[in-house]
Amino acid sequence: MNYGASQADSTTSRVCSAACYECLLSYTNQNEHRFIDRNLIKDFLIQLKSSETFAISQQRNRLEQYEWLKKHIDPASPLEVQFLDYLYNSGYRLPDYAQFLPAPEIQVQPDFYYDRGDVPSVCIFVDGPSHDSPETKQHDSQLGK
Repeated sequence: MNYGASQADSTTSRVCSAACYECLLSYTNQNEHRFIDRNLIKDFLIQLKSSETFAISQQRNRLEQYEWLKKHIDPASPLEVQFLDYLYNSGYRLPDYAQFLPAPEIQVQPDFYYDRGDVPSVCIFVDGPSHDSPETKQHDSQLGK
């Protein structure tokens, strides 16, 4: 089938501008028909066609990463240990770093940090009861926490 064209019958040809039942539309996705438009992702698909994939080699296995993180958490924060234990025991992805300042212009240090390459990374703050005092709340608010 030609991209963007479909055969209505053996003698007539029509152009499928956004989507048609011969290519993208179906009974099962009819609630989404108004959102389906191949033209919206054409440039992305063309870029994807020439992309390459690479295997990410991790320096540590899951257990080693868990143990490494536990050595780098704030020892005065039992909630950080609980959070890390929860992630590990539930099979969730572990953070890449603990107590890591991702950029010099950032004024606060996250407790955990997920590096996601070319997309925005994720900072995790595990604030316990010490952050409930009015003074600490004021300080956190000024830092943008």
